[in-house]
Amino acid sequence: MRTHIPKTDIATIIHLSGGEIRLFLSTAKPDDFRGEAKSAIKLFLKDPNIFTDKHLVEYGNNIEQAINHPMRIEVRHTSSYGAAQVVAKGVWGAPLRLEVIKRIREELVKVDKHIEVRLAGTSSFEFNVKNVNKSCSIRFLKHSWDKVLDQMNYTSGLFIDSRKTNTIITADGDGTIYDGPKAGHSLPTMAKSPAKQALIDWLEAGGVFMLNSGNELERNVFRLKDGIPSHLFNRILVAGNGGSDLVCFDKDQKPVWVEGFSDLALSKEEPKFNLDIVYIGDDGSEDGNDWAAFKEVGFDRSVLVARDFKLTYDSRLRTGYVGHLVRGTKTYLEIATVKAKNNHRGKPFLSAWAVS
Repeated sequence: MRTHIPKTDIATIIHLSGGEIRLFLSTAKPDDFRGEAKSAIKLFLKDPNIFTDKHLVEYGNNIEQAINHPMRIEVRHTSSYGAAQVVAKGVWGAPLRLEVIKRIREELVKVDKHIEVRLAGTSSFEFNVKNVNKSCSIRFLKHSWDKVLDQMNYTSGLFIDSRKTNTIITADGDGTIYDGPKAGHSLPTMAKSPAKQALIDWLEAGGVFMLNSGNELERNVFRLKDGIPSHLFNRILVAGNGGSDLVCFDKDQKPVWVEGFSDLALSKEEPKFNLDIVYIGDDGSEDGNDWAAFKEVGFDRSVLVARDFKLTYDSRLRTGYVGHLVRGTKTYLEIATVKAKNNHRGKPFLSAWAVS
């Protein structure tokens, strides 16, 4: 389980992240925030005793109820070895989050833990084994594309044969392929996503799609399956838990671990396949969880759908900047599908240039 966090490191991560959540909640002023952040601060000031490490972990244990706990620590995909990922949620405010992530990184170095921490969403921090991130599934596909297509039982469509063109679109989840979650509301899925029909059209054409999300794997699978026709699942992959796990689907649309992923995801060998690939994400920050995927595919194949192009973003992301979050993803998918149909089973064609 090379992509998973050893059990001995999990307690350290919980201790550090729990401390940072309580520090924020005890020093922040409710009137400086709104929404779930304001509610969380007020709740802490009323009863700090319900924010111990134990409580925070308990709030994150149930993936169906976790959305209703804006302050939580999720220990994902646990086994006798350890866990795929740890995610802590409960610190809001862009400048402050950067300070927090810097402190946590310094503490991890002090105790010699080979753990990476990244920003996610508006209030979360993702912890994974060093070098495990959203680039892992992409790098793995560059090594094992043919074997993965075989395990998926991939079949070509009328316009795309990915066995010949190595064509795949991969995208982030929240704010990219479907809306992000909100406390007190049901979890958004593909069923009501503005990008739903555009994704279906891409898959129907024969394109492969990989959801590459930092979120919990089972949650990713549930949200994607709700809205996509069953006959298209032999063209779908789902990566989750911050890049530590990858699944395809069997004939009954049940998720199946992709063979060899944990062993090869961190391989430094030269790739065997030149993929015709694009990555779509909504966070252009170098401390965000989309950055590793953008770097892995290359900036000429990076599509950014962030609401705004911030001054801190790398200028190379301008090439494929679309904006408009999920609706921006819809736009790119539509463009890619039209290009595929016009280029009927021809040469690789995916590029961020299509939207510039």
